[in-house]
Amino acid sequence: MASFRTFKQLLRLCLEPRKRLFLVTLVAVLGFNFLELAIPKLLQLFVDSIAGNHLAVFGIDIDSLNTATGRMLVLPFVLLGFAALRWTFTYIRSVLQTRLGQGALFDLRGRIFNTMQNLSFAYHDSSHSGTLISNVVEDVNYASMFFQFGIFPLLESAAYAAVVYGAMIWICPSAAIASLALLSLSLVVMVLFFRYGQGFFSRTKELFAEAVQLFTENIEGHLVVRAFGCRIPQRQQYRRQVWALQSSTIKERALSSVVSQAFVCSMTFGIPAVLGAALMAARQGRWTYTPGSLFFLFYLQSSLVFRSRMFTRGLELLMRFLITGERLDKLFSARDYLDDSGTLSFPDKGPEKVKVEDVSFAYGNRISSLKNVSLELNAGETIGFVGSTGSGKTTLALLLCRFYDPTSGRILIDGRDMREYSLNEIRDQSSLVFQQTFLFSASVRDNIAYGKPDAAFEEIVNAATLAQAHEFTMEMPDGYDTMIGEKGVNLSGGQRQRISIARAILRRPRFLILDASTSAVDPLTEKAIQSGLRALGRSTTKIIIAHRFSSIADADKAYVLHEGRIVEAGSPEELETPGTMFSKILRTQEDGCTDQ
Repeated sequence: MASFRTFKQLLRLCLEPRKRLFLVTLVAVLGFNFLELAIPKLLQLFVDSIAGNHLAVFGIDIDSLNTATGRMLVLPFVLLGFAALRWTFTYIRSVLQTRLGQGALFDLRGRIFNTMQNLSFAYHDSSHSGTLISNVVEDVNYASMFFQFGIFPLLESAAYAAVVYGAMIWICPSAAIASLALLSLSLVVMVLFFRYGQGFFSRTKELFAEAVQLFTENIEGHLVVRAFGCRIPQRQQYRRQVWALQSSTIKERALSSVVSQAFVCSMTFGIPAVLGAALMAARQGRWTYTPGSLFFLFYLQSSLVFRSRMFTRGLELLMRFLITGERLDKLFSARDYLDDSGTLSFPDKGPEKVKVEDVSFAYGNRISSLKNVSLELNAGETIGFVGSTGSGKTTLALLLCRFYDPTSGRILIDGRDMREYSLNEIRDQSSLVFQQTFLFSASVRDNIAYGKPDAAFEEIVNAATLAQAHEFTMEMPDGYDTMIGEKGVNLSGGQRQRISIARAILRRPRFLILDASTSAVDPLTEKAIQSGLRALGRSTTKIIIAHRFSSIADADKAYVLHEGRIVEAGSPEELETPGTMFSKILRTQEDGCTDQ
């Protein structure tokens, strides 16, 4: 169930930066509603003037207008003036409400994006992108709609109804009681709507997120879907998912319609009830009847029909806003953040030594991926990590870049705990290249310069040359300005890997981690890339996760991991002797593979 706490938090988040805009908009809304009530009062005076009745506004005598001039000139022109003011306030409130809604939309999108970027890998490991996309696309949209079309209709409809019933009580209490009796039935329906209706709206949100999740997985995995001939089963599954979403949407719309019709019907039936009660009161001598006052009562009750539609639309948006608040609260209240309180910076010459002390790590509640691992990395060394799938190589590399913190143990940089260093400092000094590369839908130049957007073109070309990407780039139609398509779809696997290596090299990082990043290139190209990496010199510590001997033949030291433990260590030449696990793994794996 959506709580008032989350509603208040989301309301504060959206309104805090724009309190003045909210107040100005509220003034415009109140001004519009004042004019909305003033116009029927002027019409009452006009009707009573034609009928020759005494003219008064809430007890104030204005019978001086009860003349031909007042009737034909003054009152019509005053009415036109109020109508023009009403149009002006309508325009102003529309613009202000749109600004308020779009401002809330801007803030929420930014907050969600920043939150997702700051949350640790551990959070993203357990959260599906479909849910996050749903947060950005649908949830924030309903939040924006609430501020544009929900909050003010709710406030102004409630205020308008209060003024209307106050006027009715002033004019004819019997008519007000008749209308309020019918309104009370609608209020009961509204209470039931909020008590039992949230489940329907929450279910629709969940089904929408699941549909987005299924859609994104099929788009991203379309090659697998087609390769295994699963288009029809996937199509049927998506159809079932969308059908469930459609059915849930229909149910919530039906529920909203019940509430809407309850209010509309009560206000519509209130028209004869109000007129009947007024005329009966007049017959019994409890109300002074005039054609204008009867018209005014009719107009007031009739206007409540339209206002009830506005109010119930606002109720529906409020319900969606409450559900949105609950969903976004789960995201905003997530505490899967790495501690970023460290303030140390790396020395200008770079860290001399990285020491891993008795480190263990587990993903969530799973079995430990690393168990009591200890090793040392000296500045400028080339280190190889070797192991079968699931041995913990990639996990160890991620810990060295502090994408995760160890479950136990610690990692020291020049004798200081890694957590004492600024997280941004560690990120700025680290570059990673994974086997499964990710490129942006941009040019070759922009992809290589992604981590250093101010790089000179000569630097980009040099990085591409070291990564053996320059030659094939120059063969493209537009060279470095060639657009490579979504995720580099226009490139081969080896070309994507080489551009990723160039992107990592360009930053001249102090720590360069290559996770089977040359698995898609031929041996000659791999050898050339290794030569380019050596050109980085001793200023960069290179960690290579390897699945073949050629990848780490020139490494200073290699570590063999098995089931999360280091079982062998030494130079590649020392470990290549027959019978070692190092030799067994590398000599039997012709193709690369990934691990966790």
